[in-house]
Amino acid sequence: MDHSFLVLVLLVPCLLCFSSALETIGPTQSLSDGETLVSQAEVFELGFFSPAGSANRFLGIWYKKIPDRTVVWVANRDNPINGSPGNLTLTASGNLVLLSYSSDTIVWSTNTTSSKPMSSSVRLLATGNLVLQDGSDPNSEVYLWQSFDYPTDTFLPDMKIGWDLKRGLNRHLVAWKSPSDPSSSDFTWGLELHSYPEAVAWKGNHKYFRSGPWNGIRYSGAPEQKPNNLFWFKFVSNEEEVYYTYGLQDKSVLTRNVLNRSNDAWERSAWSDPTQEWKYYSSVPKDKCDNYNFCGPHGYCDMANLGCQCLEGFSPKSPDKWAAMDWTQGCKRDKPLQCGDKVGFKKFTNMKLPDTTSTWVNASLDIKACHEKCLGNCSCTAYTHSDIRASGSGCALWFGDLLDIRTFSDGGQDLHIRMAASELGGDNGNRLKIAVAAVVGIVGALGMVFTIYCCHRSRTKSKGETGEKGEKEQKNEHSGEDMELPAFDLAMIINATGNFSANNKLGEGGFGPVYKGTLADGQEIAVKRLSSSSGQGLKEFKNEVILIAKLQHRNLVFSPKSPDKWAAMDWTQGCKRDKPLQCGDKVGFKKFTNMKLPDTTSTWVNASLDIKACHEKCLGNCSCTAYTHSDIRASGSGCALWFGDLLDIRTFSDGGQDLHIRMAASELGGDNGNRLKIAVAAVVGIVGALGMVFTIYCCHRSRTKSKGETGEKGEKEQKNEHSGEDMELPAFDLAMIINATGNFSANNKLGEGGFGPVYKGTLADGQEIAVKRLSSSSGQGLKEFKNEVILIAKLQHRNLVKLLGCCIEGGEKMLVYEYMPNKSLDAFIFDDKRSYLLDWPTRFSIICGVARGILYLHQDSRLRIIHRDLKASNVLLDKEMKPKISDFGMAKTFGGDQSEGNTNRVVGTYGYMAPEYATDGLFSVKSDVFSFGILLLEIISGKRSRGIFRSNQNLIGHAWRLYSEGRPLELMDPCLEDTADSSCKFSEVMRCIHVSFLCLQQRPEDRPSMASVAVMLGSDGPLPPPKQPGFLIDCSDGPSEADSSSGKLLSHSINEITISLVQAR
Repeated sequence: MDHSFLVLVLLVPCLLCFSSALETIGPTQSLSDGETLVSQAEVFELGFFSPAGSANRFLGIWYKKIPDRTVVWVANRDNPINGSPGNLTLTASGNLVLLSYSSDTIVWSTNTTSSKPMSSSVRLLATGNLVLQDGSDPNSEVYLWQSFDYPTDTFLPDMKIGWDLKRGLNRHLVAWKSPSDPSSSDFTWGLELHSYPEAVAWKGNHKYFRSGPWNGIRYSGAPEQKPNNLFWFKFVSNEEEVYYTYGLQDKSVLTRNVLNRSNDAWERSAWSDPTQEWKYYSSVPKDKCDNYNFCGPHGYCDMANLGCQCLEGFSPKSPDKWAAMDWTQGCKRDKPLQCGDKVGFKKFTNMKLPDTTSTWVNASLDIKACHEKCLGNCSCTAYTHSDIRASGSGCALWFGDLLDIRTFSDGGQDLHIRMAASELGGDNGNRLKIAVAAVVGIVGALGMVFTIYCCHRSRTKSKGETGEKGEKEQKNEHSGEDMELPAFDLAMIINATGNFSANNKLGEGGFGPVYKGTLADGQEIAVKRLSSSSGQGLKEFKNEVILIAKLQHRNLVFSPKSPDKWAAMDWTQGCKRDKPLQCGDKVGFKKFTNMKLPDTTSTWVNASLDIKACHEKCLGNCSCTAYTHSDIRASGSGCALWFGDLLDIRTFSDGGQDLHIRMAASELGGDNGNRLKIAVAAVVGIVGALGMVFTIYCCHRSRTKSKGETGEKGEKEQKNEHSGEDMELPAFDLAMIINATGNFSANNKLGEGGFGPVYKGTLADGQEIAVKRLSSSSGQGLKEFKNEVILIAKLQHRNLVKLLGCCIEGGEKMLVYEYMPNKSLDAFIFDDKRSYLLDWPTRFSIICGVARGILYLHQDSRLRIIHRDLKASNVLLDKEMKPKISDFGMAKTFGGDQSEGNTNRVVGTYGYMAPEYATDGLFSVKSDVFSFGILLLEIISGKRSRGIFRSNQNLIGHAWRLYSEGRPLELMDPCLEDTADSSCKFSEVMRCIHVSFLCLQQRPEDRPSMASVAVMLGSDGPLPPPKQPGFLIDCSDGPSEADSSSGKLLSHSINEITISLVQAR
């Protein structure tokens, strides 16, 4: 025992002596467990550590001054020291060796031999690079070995990622398996060596992300990577090395790039001293479009549309799968190419260049020579500059399929893609010839119409009968034919425009002049008047009418400055004008209502001016951007003008102020302006004009017939007196419906909804339909019925059910929908057997489809629509299991700037209602967001929202408890666990659960918009933590919030337990 004590006493002074040498380890010296080696400036530290939750010991490097140990390199990551301390020794031969005390075995070494072993040393540089130097000069940058050649999961400034071709060394990153296990995972990142090198992330044997090739300035897939005051970037490619590196302009900044297996991302972060935490400022993949080959061959990803598109000249290989958002098969050429075909190239802009595995590069060729090189090789599919600096240089050719393409709003590259000449306007494509031929035909057709008109005029002069009523009935016989749009009388148009007064002329389009008009109710319109010499005939005219009548999307006059950031919910850059204004431009003002007035820092106020003088004052000053009353008492008085940008604006559902904002006249229907607006206005005038011509012709035809015709037509007109009233939708005869459904046979009954039964039917042409028959006791009267008809008739979206027509006849009120063979979502997710048919990819596809459908209702349709009854039974599934939202009988519409309201008649389904709606009748777009959150939980769990779980909790309470206890995956439907190995992506399930709780937050203002939800589901970025959800209740008591309701009349559906199928619409 005395000897042991002596040994211990002798060892301790030795260790203390060594610890004073902070920067080097010399020959035969060692670093023991508990001691550290510190870099210059004390930035980094080398020593032994154990990750949280692990007893294993590892030799690593971390930041010395950061309190929460952040490891950047591990020596023995795949060979930990178990149960004993370690020792790092520089041997006499110049080999750096890590030993285990317990077994005295070598755990790790540099496998080096020094030519000058007694002068070799180990140092930790201020960059974080552990180096073994062969020689006595400490400033030499010639190293026998360095840790920067063998990175683990962290890419530090001045480190190289890539290849040393002379040594065959591949410097690449490999992520930790988990935060407690630094051993190598299957998630790797490095440079691919081929003609046009690029960085690639791999998950196992599959490519996961691709940076795109280096284009002289940045990686093709990273347009945001621009020269700045913080970093410099460098890419080197020569016969000896191919690598990428970066550095800091300010060496005091601590920054790192980490390959993180926990979320499968490459994360960039910087240390913040004030907050004492790592601030994450970017990560890749940024979104779904960054996932490798997300859209398949010849498809490209467009985040602005949250999905995939085929390149122009290409179409989906599998249209059905493409429609179901399975884009993996990509696209095929519309016109296949054969060697010898006449071809050309189409330029696509702002692209991430395709996968460069099959490429050829020549840095000396210019773009013209590059074009010829590709043109002369039948296998060449695309070309571009290999270097975009200055005006561009070098040549890159692609061979075979074009993979992993995406578009950017700005900063992408040009790509010239090989096409058949006929796709470029070549053979069969001469537009000028077609246009000339069209003009000749249309002028001839118009001449014929006017000839008939003149002929009739001459005949009617000799006749005295007027037939006033018949004339009026037939007047618009053809005016709206096939065009689904109201027809205006010519007299009304003439009166509104002052008989097409020159003072009201706004401009001259290619097909005729456009006039401003004012209807009797004060509404201002723009009328496009077809010129007889315009070349636009009846066919083109009808085409324009039919097309525009179907467009249901808000037309904005401002758009995001940065669409990509806007889509990622970074709105700080705001919006820019679609039409920039210059002093001297023709301008006007657009009135926005219910606004919070903008920041008044740059304003001018005069209390004595009225609103007309205020308008003139702003109009006369090019810097004035907006005006309004300064005092809104009585009818308003005073004048306030704004100058410069309009900041900090919001809208209210009620109680805000009017604000008149300066716009280009073309945005208001002015000179040569927005064609869509003018075209829509044009329809009004032209339909009236052509309607009058056809009316006169038909009147003449009717007068030549005998006066003894029966009232057959009148009888038929009375039959459908209300069948299509105000509903702009085809009317089905009752007899046709009875025949199609087998007289509403019980065998054809699909289900029973809150407003009546739904039947399957088959029309005479074989088309299958679903008929919703309104029950007299349903509670849905004519008002709700018409609301549903008018609403759905205007909606055009692939995730909304399609309404084919309606029938109001013989006391019946019925809606006719497209038939959904897979019925409704609840028939699958709540059925023990059928739920196995919905694997996770299908469920996730349904979730995303429903989100897009609700987003369209809330944001992209002409009117803002709140569904108010979103639930599993109102989500129908087509034959490809594509979701379609149905049942709009309870929906509410608002103007474009409104988003909320209240009601004394609460309708909907308990278990899906938002708290503020169920208790106080307050509804908004956030009410639908709450319902979507419930639907998410039901799809994930396969359980009904009003089911009873442990501790008598409802689904929200049960899910929140699991989430709070760190066990969210226990919520997952057991049938998904059975298929987890093959199809279930746990990270997506976790993300959906997280998103659902964001949607279910108690306060409406805390919930995200559906636009934000769609982005969250389609990206892998960080999500904010959710607050406690609403309706955390005991099922036995019902919703406690509803108990305190102040007299609201509740009309709700309680048929969730049995069946609430409005299934096959």
